[in-house]
Amino acid sequence: MAAEVKSSSVTYKVNRKKVKAGDILTVQGRVTLPKGVEPQGTEVFLQTYWEQEYDVKTTAEDDGFFVMSVRVSGYDDTFELRTAPTDLYVAGAHQPLPITNTSLPRT
Repeated sequence: MAAEVKSSSVTYKVNRKKVKAGDILTVQGRVTLPKGVEPQGTEVFLQTYWEQEYDVKTTAEDDGFFVMSVRVSGYDDTFELRTAPTDLYVAGAHQPLPITNTSLPRT
């Protein structure tokens, strides 16, 4: 019998939607897990480039709140949040961010 995996979600706010190399991008938000599962300890990752996933990470507080910042590089082109709940029966959440890096060459 397969275990039933419960879903989770992540909501966020960003300090800017257009960034350039050298800017500090700050993401704050909240991880929401199923009733009865504590969000404390849930890892939150910010991916900024397609080759790396875990350079920027933090852990959610007791209430699920998190804040993280990263200095934007000229080649950053993939801005996504991912979560990794500590409960094995809760799926992580994935959220693309609406960020545009204006330092990238125009295609």
